[in-house]
Formats: sequence, C-alpha cells, structure tokens
Amino acid sequence: MTKKLPTDGFELDALMERVDAKLASEGVPITLRPMLALGAISDEFETAIPMSEPFRDEDTSSPLAKNWPFVQQALRWYDDRYGDRLLHDPRPGRVAFLLHQTPWVLYLPRIFGRVEPVASRTLKSEGIRTDGGPPAYNVLDGIEGLTEQLKRSLSEVELGEMFALFQLGYNALTTMEYLCPNVLVEAAMADINTAVDHIMARNPSYGQSRWASLQATEKVLKACTELKRGKYSLTHHLQQICAEASSVGIPTPPQEDIDAIQCSASVRYGTESTTLNEAISAHHASLRVCLLAAKHVHQHLKTSQLSGSR
Repeated sequence: MTKKLPTDGFELDALMERVDAKLASEGVPITLRPMLALGAISDEFETAIPMSEPFRDEDTSSPLAKNWPFVQQALRWYDDRYGDRLLHDPRPGRVAFLLHQTPWVLYLPRIFGRVEPVASRTLKSEGIRTDGGPPAYNVLDGIEGLTEQLKRSLSEVELGEMFALFQLGYNALTTMEYLCPNVLVEAAMADINTAVDHIMARNPSYGQSRWASLQATEKVLKACTELKRGKYSLTHHLQQICAEASSVGIPTPPQEDIDAIQCSASVRYGTESTTLNEAISAHHASLRVCLLAAKHVHQHLKTSQLSGSR
C-alpha cells in the first residue's frame, strides 16, 4: 500500500529531519538540499511531487495538485532551519572552457540595466558612466586566474570564442532563471555547476562531468515539457526526451548536440572513458540545448500571460 505524505506537523518534522540528515551525511551542500529532499521523498512515497505551482485549472484530485501544500511546507521547513544559508551566489553561474588545451572557468556577472559586453586584451570594465551611455564589461574579467600576460597573448579568434561563450552561458542561465521557481530547473542549474566542478577539480572526473551535463539537459527538457502541459518519460535516453518535448512544440536540438551529451551511467565509474574535450563539448552542448528549450517556453509563458490579461 502506498504511503501517504505526512500532514501532521510532528510527522513532517521527523521526515524532514531524517531526509536532511541523510543528505548531510552524503556531503550535499545546504543550498541544494531542498530540491534533492523533494526528489528523495517523491521516490520514498511513490508519488508525484510538483516541480512548480500547479496550474489553476489542474485537476484537484491529481497528485501534483494534492501534494503542492506538502511541497510548500517542506520548503518552509528548510527556510526555518537554514535561513540565509540557503542563499546562492548572486551570479547566474559559470562556464568551463579550454584555452591552449587547459581548462579555465568563466564567471558570469549579474547585470542590471544596460551593459555593453566586450572581449578585450586591454579594456577595463567600467562603472556607471556620466554621459548616459552603457558601461563596458570586459568578459575576460570573469575568467578566474587569467594573467595579464596571457590576456595580452590572446588571438582575435580566441577573443571571439570567449565572447561567444559568455553570450551562450549568460543567455542560457539567465533564461533558465526566468522559469523559476521550478524544482527541476533549479536542480539542472546545480547540475551545470557540478559539471564545471568535476572538470576543474584537483582530481578531475570527466565522466562525472559529462553525466552532470546529461542530467542538466534532461531536467530542463522535462521541466519545459511539463510547463507546456506535456508528459515525459522517466528515462535517460535523450533522443526520446527530445521527441517528447518536440511533441508540445519545443524545438528539436541539433543531432550533434544530442550525441555530444548522451552517455551511459557507466561514465560515472570510469568503465566508459571520457576525455577532457568530450566533457567540455557535453557541457557546452548542454547549455545550447537548455537555452533552446528554456527560451521557447519562456516566450510561450509570456505570450500566454499577455493573452490571459486581455
């Protein structure tokens, strides 16, 4: 018989204490625990947990509608328990890339208002300008550990590649933010960060990075499919997930991106080898696919809101 989610305060506290303690023992950071706790509870109770607030016309007898109050209580439990420690870095995120076959990290800034991004060997990022023009932001300032000597040695092609990478990472991550609060999307953004961590670790694991890129892509596509009222399968087969997303109008990504991301679970254990170049390619392909889907659904939601307000 399927267990029911607790509604009593004491039972809910006991459940959250147990699940949170398990996540803590596994070394999961506090900022990631709320979404992972909901996933673990969904598995334990064999019930659907809504990833965002259900639509107003959702069938009130469906698990997604019935379980939304529990999700609110669980998230409130985390707010009460950890407070400000749940806060994330205000920057949208970061992207790993290769320069001279060495991995580097580009941090993406939180931009307010108009800014003119550039990739320059010499220009310094500006503050507020007095002439009313948009201040310049040198994307190279976001590269962790980049020395002046190496910056001056960059070719025009390399500058162009870094500028394109900045645009990809910034657009992908900020567009994904537009779909939040959404548990799947927030988990995907954590997976993107994990993909970078595994590339840049002292003892890197390129297979784990590639798996994290697959996980991020899956979750964004599934979230976008759900936001367009479609259904998705519980599978890691990206081609099938893309087909299900396509059935509700989400653009199908290029096959080369799907191929770059797709991998088996064995990459996590080293039985399927993954190179640094393959991990980077999967990471960048994941950002492209996530941007393609999130941009489409964000525009769809904006259009729906405008239509509904008339």
